[in-house]
Amino acid sequence: MHGYRWEPDAGLYAVDDDRVVGVLDTPGAADAAEQRLKIARRLLVEAEASRAARRRPPAMLDAMAEGFAQQRLAAVPQEPLTIPAADIIAWIDGPGLDVILGFVLSRRGR
Repeated sequence: MHGYRWEPDAGLYAVDDDRVVGVLDTPGAADAAEQRLKIARRLLVEAEASRAARRRPPAMLDAMAEGFAQQRLAAVPQEPLTIPAADIIAWIDGPGLDVILGFVLSRRGR
């Protein structure tokens, strides 16, 4: 399983099965909500990098991170979390589409 692991005292890691293959982020001094958004952004960017060469606009990524953090990261940063990359992609292609559509429609006519 390729995915990601958050450890409250250690940070965010890329993992393959039980093996750490990269350090992506370290815990910060931000409050819990800010830390969740930071982790959500990084998870979304990392997971999408495997399938899309182009990055999303920062404002869209922020909207997606808010939705992902609310729906999938409620216990972070206080509790450890392991999440497969496939689950993140499934969120982007499922509930995340509502977030993307909402973002696009909110910018329409600007």
